[in-house]
Amino acid sequence: MGGLKKGKDHACSLIARPYGPRQGCAVRLRQFALQDFRHFCQVNAPLWQCSRCKTIHLQPSVGVCTNCRDFLPSKPVSLDQSTDQDYYSFLVSTGVQPFRLHCEELTGQTDKEESPRRQRLFQGLAYENENCLVEEIDLLSVTTTMEAGVDIGALHAILLGNVPPQRFNYQQRVGRAGRRGSGISVALTVARDRSHDEQHFSDPGHITSDPPPTPYLDMRREKIVRRMLNKEVLRRAIPSDNTGETRDSVHGEFGEVRNWNSIRDKVQDWISTHPAEIQRLAGRLSLGDQEQKAIVQELTNKLVSQIDEVVRKNDEYPQPFLSERLANAGYLPMFGFPTRMRNLYQRRPQSLPSQEGVIDREIDLAIGEFAPGSEIVKDKTVFTSVGLVHYQWDKGRIMAADGKGVERRLGHCAACGALKFTGQGIPSQPCEICEICGSDDYSVITTWQPLGFTTEPYQERDYNGNFDWVPRALRARLGSDHIPGLELLDGANIRWLANDQDVTSLNDNDGKGFDFKQLKNKPIWVATDCLEGIWKNDISVERSYRGVGLVSTKKTDVLLMRIHEIPTRLRLDPRGDQGVYARAAYYSWGHLMRKAACDFLDIEPSELAVNIRPLNEGNTTLYEIFLMDTLDNGAGYCQYLGDPVRLRKALLEPLAESGARFYERLIRSDHLDKCDSTCNECLRDYESSDLHGLLDWRLGLDLARLSIDSNATIALDQPYWKGLTEKAVSGLANLDPGIRQVENQIVKLPNGKRVGVVHPLWSEVSHELETLKGKGVTLFQSVFDIIRRPGWILARISGG
Repeated sequence: MGGLKKGKDHACSLIARPYGPRQGCAVRLRQFALQDFRHFCQVNAPLWQCSRCKTIHLQPSVGVCTNCRDFLPSKPVSLDQSTDQDYYSFLVSTGVQPFRLHCEELTGQTDKEESPRRQRLFQGLAYENENCLVEEIDLLSVTTTMEAGVDIGALHAILLGNVPPQRFNYQQRVGRAGRRGSGISVALTVARDRSHDEQHFSDPGHITSDPPPTPYLDMRREKIVRRMLNKEVLRRAIPSDNTGETRDSVHGEFGEVRNWNSIRDKVQDWISTHPAEIQRLAGRLSLGDQEQKAIVQELTNKLVSQIDEVVRKNDEYPQPFLSERLANAGYLPMFGFPTRMRNLYQRRPQSLPSQEGVIDREIDLAIGEFAPGSEIVKDKTVFTSVGLVHYQWDKGRIMAADGKGVERRLGHCAACGALKFTGQGIPSQPCEICEICGSDDYSVITTWQPLGFTTEPYQERDYNGNFDWVPRALRARLGSDHIPGLELLDGANIRWLANDQDVTSLNDNDGKGFDFKQLKNKPIWVATDCLEGIWKNDISVERSYRGVGLVSTKKTDVLLMRIHEIPTRLRLDPRGDQGVYARAAYYSWGHLMRKAACDFLDIEPSELAVNIRPLNEGNTTLYEIFLMDTLDNGAGYCQYLGDPVRLRKALLEPLAESGARFYERLIRSDHLDKCDSTCNECLRDYESSDLHGLLDWRLGLDLARLSIDSNATIALDQPYWKGLTEKAVSGLANLDPGIRQVENQIVKLPNGKRVGVVHPLWSEVSHELETLKGKGVTLFQSVFDIIRRPGWILARISGG
């Protein structure tokens, strides 16, 4: 007993230790026992096996299976360990032999020198001075970096930690296993608890066996042709011996930005004296004569001045090489190279660009994943981002520089998503009310576009399976200022505009912003609440910012659209409680438009993004939707759609009621019956995961019909609404035995009051509401809410 008491006291001291002697801690263990684990794992030991899922329990588990919650048998059984049916019994048996399972990661953030080494060791190729037993790798943890283009040999098993975004991704990943004559292979996909994964888990046929789209080479995009011509002209115009090029840029050997002034006049002279050669180069590209003439004229008159402007913007474009900077600004091809990448530095780099001690992300992701306080796992080590930094050459040495990048003031409404930048009506003092939706969830903040991020020295820790990683879905948005030039499409109820626009992604730390202070002797900005080591005592009290937002702004192709005439019977503005229905309708309309556009262009949905923006237009508050190219600098898809004929053919006609294929696909009986709001057959995909609870293809189709005809009937007796309305009414009646259905859209409560099921977009002056009021209806609930949250509706009407 003395040994047991001593063990109990020791356990209490271990539990209390983290709290320290001054904070006080009381621990009482009602039962305390230390037993040999092998007591539970003996040969023919009693076990309780679930009859439904076959889960084995080492104790009765209060009679309930820990896996499926079914009842366990009252009497235990015995399993012979030699059959390997009991994993834990097998592990402690004398027959088990130890085996190696060496695991490493291989991702885009693996150091450049280490990556090929791990690929080699994974294939069992070790050098003579390497210990095969210790250094060969059995399991690689990889990201999409390994999806295509990297040969890692024959694989026996593939384990996917989630359902990939598209069929192409799935087939690329699982196709890695079973190659090169492998006798057997296994591909296991683990579906996470989210709508995208659940959809494919319940219906795996689409992602596993849909036919692949036919690949093609697109030669019709004028913007792409323009960039290619710019690059070839600069290649011929810039003397190779005058660039000072160190051959570090993947975009072309055009020298460093600092050398531009020394070669500027030579470039201008070459362009002026070689018009025939430029015309001949343009003629080799697949465009018509008119397009070629316009491209050549713009290049001749504007290219040099455009380069001058980009060279001056050092804060906006920090790239040291001219070719990389011009590609980032949209004047040269991007070729998929990572020119908008931002580094999370683990230490001061020894070379630029750094090959080791960094983790990189595209800036749209970096402002979320590298924001102060975020943790990143690399090589079994957890690194915490604490601030911002940029490194550059200074007098022959690599020195830290200010990493906050471009600083701007931005007005942001968390309720409706409104954005306004400095110079667009932003007051100098913070506001409390959004001028668009009237919400008090509005603020004016300072924003930075970071050049790089940093961790604190010596504060990394070993990865034990837990870390704080909060991915933030940062949808790119347009500012809410007035954009002139929207044209009315003939014969339709839609205004549109296609051009280049700046789109912005914002991370405002859930409305709190980030508080930064600068180190005393280094131009490094840190969030002090994230510091744990030597930097805590190296903070400058003079230089600080509060409530800073991190942004990423880029220029891309945008196709902007709005409903021209909105009937008074409908409410589609962002204000008030009905604003959520308007957002749902516009988001849904936008995703229908994107799907129609992708079908027309024969491209993957990931090539186009969609969002909405609120604005005040005169005395009217409204939403606009916009499509934008996701490729860096745009691929020209939105510009191509920005033609009246193509706009009608690609976006309006597929959603018209006159037998259009897309429309018929939506109202087909098998889709109509099973889809209450959205599914993979209509709007749901990986990119829209954060909106799955809001999207509703019926609302989107309502706006699509309204964009064609301002007199379109928006009512619940439409064929695609009727079945869902009946389901909502009967479901409402089934919530409580005292509720009974009176008419198609009316139920009667136990207290005698009548509840009407209504369309979410009807305004207070709609004749449908007046009709229901004439039938004694005093409470109104939208079919949108009844389908999504019936319990909440029951609570409301029971108290109403």
